[in-house]
Amino acid sequence: TLFRSLGARCAAVSAPRDAAALGEVDWSCLEGFALIETDFMYVAKCGLDGEWSEGEIVPYGPMQMSPAAGVLNYGQGVFEGMKASRLENGEVVIFRPDANAGRMQDGAARMSMPAPPTEMFIDAVKRTVAANERWVPPPGVGTLYLRPLLIGSGPLLGLPPPPRDT
Repeated sequence: TLFRSLGARCAAVSAPRDAAALGEVDWSCLEGFALIETDFMYVAKCGLDGEWSEGEIVPYGPMQMSPAAGVLNYGQGVFEGMKASRLENGEVVIFRPDANAGRMQDGAARMSMPAPPTEMFIDAVKRTVAANERWVPPPGVGTLYLRPLLIGSGPLLGLPPPPRDT
């Protein structure tokens, strides 16, 4: 299968790929921890009812939002940091995505924001990594760093929950 469980520590995100596919990126030119735009990102929205839309993979790029967005005016946002690594057999894994989902949920509660359910969070991360698999370096070269965001993207004045989160 494309995704299989590796227990509480890791989640596999793809089947092995051939070496030619990894050659698309010149790994010798990428040094250190830096922002490198990948090909795709995952976007889902949540309204005041707390119901999340079905997320989708979209081309990586700017996100449009109101100048009155909660994240811009009140810092209403939460982020996580995690890595996708390639194993010697070519398989790509993410370390403990369930723990990252839990921390996102804890942060969202502190910010009065609806958090994505654990299953949705993990599915979003897996889909994003699978879509950007060419950016996961070969074993021993590095990792793909992921930054899941939860932001108050809806316009508001004051500190009520924003009308929309992304």
